[in-house]
Amino acid sequence: MCDQPVRDITHITPIVTTVFGILAIIATLMRTLQFPKQFGAEDIFAILALLASLPMGALEFVMSNYGFGKDIWTIPFDNITRIVQYTWITQMLYIASQSWVKIAFLILCHQIFPKQGLRRIIYLLLALVTAYFLIYLFGLAFECLPVSYIWTQWTGETKGRCLNINAFGWSCAIYNIVLDLAIIAVPVYEVKKLSVRATKKVLIIAMFGCGCFVTVVSIIRLKAIIVFGHTTNPTYDNVPTAYWSTIECYSGIICLNMPSIRRFFKLVTGAVSQRSGEESVETPIRHNCQPSRGLSSGQSDGHAKSKPVVHDDLEAIELLKTNTKERQPII
Repeated sequence: MCDQPVRDITHITPIVTTVFGILAIIATLMRTLQFPKQFGAEDIFAILALLASLPMGALEFVMSNYGFGKDIWTIPFDNITRIVQYTWITQMLYIASQSWVKIAFLILCHQIFPKQGLRRIIYLLLALVTAYFLIYLFGLAFECLPVSYIWTQWTGETKGRCLNINAFGWSCAIYNIVLDLAIIAVPVYEVKKLSVRATKKVLIIAMFGCGCFVTVVSIIRLKAIIVFGHTTNPTYDNVPTAYWSTIECYSGIICLNMPSIRRFFKLVTGAVSQRSGEESVETPIRHNCQPSRGLSSGQSDGHAKSKPVVHDDLEAIELLKTNTKERQPII
């Protein structure tokens, strides 16, 4: 090992965590600050997802300080134990964050689409997500017995038994990808039937289809997990799994908040435009122009044609929500 070059990629995971973490925090703040009096179940799960992702990102920083991103033979033994222990914790936080993002999105779909047939599919998907959460969270928590064997087995000095970690990790990743594809299909199929212009329909599908990016990240992460499953150098080879997991969690939160982000910017730009318009108002100058026939000063034409209302790409979704008799809670 003495002839091996010194490799150090400890900086990658903290950088990725910082960039995507800040974006996820901003996206969630835009969501919560917009509707302080309309706090629904989907908002609660969106915040829970962020609260699970933030400590996961924080632990990535701690692990990097212990040497996560260096070859295992260059790291002190105590640090290796800490890295394995914190990796185990981040895996459970990953499961929680992913599950809560999915639940929040399904609750949103339940509120938007009133058809009973579609809602039965949503209930089924909610049950599958809940099963994913419980099975893999508890499976990770007790993947080895005694639990301490999870982070001490590498020493060869302790005894215990574990699940097939590789098979467990692969099944978790595949289950997650299948769930993502099924959840994405729900709104895309329904939005295709909306009576809006094709360009607006594409925009709406794109906003819901942001989850496709998260699914692609999940597939890349699965590839990283397969590589990690055959490694003898986990503190170095597990880095891609760590940062792709971070990207997946934070991207899911950002995608979940995309409609609120767009609405937030519309509100801000509208407020700025209104204020600018008020500041630019001056005393009107009377010109030698006669008012229109039949109209006197201060009167409006009762027969004047009103301008057609132009809905943006999100208003079709909002109309679907408001046209239902009431906002029916799912939990």
